[in-house]
Amino acid sequence: MEETVRNRSTKAEVLHRVGVVESLLVMAFSRSDILQFSKEKAQPPWGVSEGMIDKYICAAKANLVICAATHTKKELGILLRRLEDLYRRTLGIQDYKAALAVLKERSELLGLKKQAAAVSSTDVTIHVTHRPENWDPNDPAQAETRVVFGTTPDEDPEAYSEAEEETADAVEHDR
Repeated sequence: MEETVRNRSTKAEVLHRVGVVESLLVMAFSRSDILQFSKEKAQPPWGVSEGMIDKYICAAKANLVICAATHTKKELGILLRRLEDLYRRTLGIQDYKAALAVLKERSELLGLKKQAAAVSSTDVTIHVTHRPENWDPNDPAQAETRVVFGTTPDEDPEAYSEAEEETADAVEHDR
């Protein structure tokens, strides 16, 4: 009586089979379709157990997840660049309605509306309590002399001068 010696599949065969299974999954083959393919249509027939086919399916699905994550990041980057370009072009032709629509799309895509909704407008209240008489918001020297009073979320009042804050940071940095 002859014993059947079962040869193990090589790594190359396994990788090839996982690739084939991945293609079959993309074409919407079910598990039973893949089992049938491995026994009847694969050349040469794979001659492996159902458990091994399940491992191939699992590996193929993992490959698809990795591919999707990579492509999602790339596609998000491409989409953001296209939106930036479209925004620039709409401003160039002074189509502000279209520019606003682009900004809304970009904001929605990045989830900024949800983040903004999470931060209540009452979390931080800021009041400008002092400005020079001829205050010009475009003059950096004047902007540094503003004194701002604010209330933090825990209701602690803060009063500070932006110029003093920058000076304190510079002194701290020099130490």
